Amino acid sequence: FFSLRKWLPYFRYADSKLANVLLASEFHRRFARDNIVSLSCHPGLVRTAIFRDSAFLAWMSRWYRDADDAAQEIVDLVVSQDPGGKYFSKGVKCAPSGAAQDASLARVVFDSVHRWVEQQLSSI
Repeated sequence: FFSLRKWLPYFRYADSKLANVLLASEFHRRFARDNIVSLSCHPGLVRTAIFRDSAFLAWMSRWYRDADDAAQEIVDLVVSQDPGGKYFSKGVKCAPSGAAQDASLARVVFDSVHRWVEQQLSSI
């Protein structure tokens, strides 16, 4: 019997990726005037140790991109002098999902992360 509970870790992972895109977008909105560039990138399926606990996914990962190749793509984007605030998928500028374009959600994510970082720094 199919159980959604089994897939909850996937949803947490997907939410963390959405938060990354939202955070990069809001960071760019707030700091672009200071020449601080922020962008987000989805390099595609990359062969990493994240698949180590699933024999099937580990087997499937043989067709995924090499981690060094994906990392080079990200480095190329960073040094490309792109104005930032953009989303890239496999090196191509494109629109992110609708949820990732939600400016009010981006502000909430940014403010939450900012508060958390302040709390962590105040405890040092």
